[in-house]
Amino acid sequence: MNKNKLKEFVNALDSLSDEVKDWDIDMNSEEKPMCDTPGCHAGLISIVAKDLPELQEFQGIYYQELQDVYNDDCRVYEYITWHYALAEFLGFEDKQDLKYWAQYNPELWGNKYGYDMFVCQRAFTDDKDKKLTHRDLINHWKQVLVNIERKIKRR
Repeated sequence: MNKNKLKEFVNALDSLSDEVKDWDIDMNSEEKPMCDTPGCHAGLISIVAKDLPELQEFQGIYYQELQDVYNDDCRVYEYITWHYALAEFLGFEDKQDLKYWAQYNPELWGNKYGYDMFVCQRAFTDDKDKKLTHRDLINHWKQVLVNIERKIKRR
């Protein structure tokens, strides 16, 4: 993971308005909620991409690839393309590597469920009854950055 890109991503997340930070998240949703973004982790990425043109550019590439494959405007693109775009933005060579990185680095991700970051709230909290908000995900990503910086300092 490119630490500087992660820092750029986290800073952009942290700059979002309190209103956006407090929006609820449905981790299983691929539907567009009222805010016109997927109602999951990918939705948060799509919102912050407005402040990160490079992230938007990556999403556009993957969106076009999926349109070529599915040949229609399928709703799944919303989730998948933002997942792929974030992986590339953060410096991973393969679009699946972000999830694998989180799975195999639980001490940096914060738990052993990082692979599920785009589909399950357990990647962000152990509390099954907790209603996640964007703020929860933002705070998680901020802690990931802190964990990485601590690891680098220990070397």
